[in-house]
Amino acid sequence: MTEHLKHFERLTLHPLGWTRSAQGNEPLDSSGAPLPWWTYPAIEFVNSMISKSDTVFEYGSGNSTLWWQERVAKVRAVEHDEVWATKVSKNLRGHNEVAFRGRSTDTESDPTLITYKSSNPRIQFPYDAQKIERRGLLDSEYLDYAKEITTHGEKYDWIVIDGMCRRLCPLFAVKFLKEDGIIIFDNSNRSDYKEGYEYLINQGFYQIRFSGSVPGAAFPSTTSIFIRSLKALNKITFEPSLFGIPEY
Repeated sequence: MTEHLKHFERLTLHPLGWTRSAQGNEPLDSSGAPLPWWTYPAIEFVNSMISKSDTVFEYGSGNSTLWWQERVAKVRAVEHDEVWATKVSKNLRGHNEVAFRGRSTDTESDPTLITYKSSNPRIQFPYDAQKIERRGLLDSEYLDYAKEITTHGEKYDWIVIDGMCRRLCPLFAVKFLKEDGIIIFDNSNRSDYKEGYEYLINQGFYQIRFSGSVPGAAFPSTTSIFIRSLKALNKITFEPSLFGIPEY
């Protein structure tokens, strides 16, 4: 078994960049270039769909922001951690940007938030306060974060939900997504975000789940895309491995 695992690491984990990601505690490919912290099948799929003319909005910033920067016309992100936002911003070029939005002061008057609360979202979780915040389950407390997508009045080809208030952000995202745009919802194996998934489905979206390994992580996860119709997808007959893995 040990020898078999060594072959698996050499033929799979190393070319994916998983080993390097685990050693560096950040998502990287085998050459050290940034990767999104999504499942590998989702990374491959999104890479095959994107165009240089695309625009992206991210709820949550990091190596994915740097990854997008090399592939699309513009990426904007919002981040709840000021130190992290500053760190990511230092590596961005041109019109790409990360906005810091911490806890909100007005948590009652926004109509979208009122609509969200009217659905009676779950408020009790079996986690301590730190984990509840880390999982992005504080909604009204980060209203300004969720509303950041409205700042420029633009619609986006891609919207990524991978940060704070993941159940509230979909209500803003659908208003600023192009008709054939795609929403990426990370960690969609978690029942914690059920209200977010249900809202998108009720708005006419379809969910496609990509389950599997994550760069450097010892556990599997799921990254989903939500689309309104098949028109959002490119017609692809063949796409070689993004990571250069041979056709075994």
